[in-house]
Amino acid sequence: MRLPALALTLFGFLLLACTKVPDDGGDYEVTNPIRKPDGEAPDASEEGSVPPDGGQPDPKPAQMFRGTLAASPVVKFGGPPYCAYEVTLKNIDLVSVTTGGDVTSAAASDTATEKALQCVYAPSPPSAQQFTFKAATKTADGDIHVELAGAEANQPKAALVVDLVTSGASSYDATLHWTRTDQPGTLAWAVTAKMLLSPR
Repeated sequence: MRLPALALTLFGFLLLACTKVPDDGGDYEVTNPIRKPDGEAPDASEEGSVPPDGGQPDPKPAQMFRGTLAASPVVKFGGPPYCAYEVTLKNIDLVSVTTGGDVTSAAASDTATEKALQCVYAPSPPSAQQFTFKAATKTADGDIHVELAGAEANQPKAALVVDLVTSGASSYDATLHWTRTDQPGTLAWAVTAKMLLSPR
């Protein structure tokens, strides 16, 4: 009978069809008929998937710190050929915001108060000053150096930098340095004050 030979022939054609390489050049396998074309991302059910955020924890939330000081030390300035004066910065208020240990915002305010020492010319009247965040950098020791820019309306003009050192688990020791920038020589006073910044 020729039936067995025909059956073998049909079996051969079926085996060839199942193992034929697709015309598009893909490398599909008989054992994986639903394999994705090259370049297409696998489904999470097919392979281990990574969360959209990469599995990274959420960033640390922003934390505000604040400190106040009634008055800075009194600083003398001027002298021949000018009059001699004293300056005190009062009502000092400093706010700093950190995110992940980095200062991302800061603001400060004070009232500049001058006093003339045996001079016929009156000192400048008390003047409110405002300062806003400019830049912040970390030192090799891990401390933070913050620069603040004075408002255009400030009188007298001054620059302010703040150095922050970690104090305990959740506070900073702040050292503030003001330098007058609108007068030369002995009239360009410099004031330094210290305060504690606590979380708010």
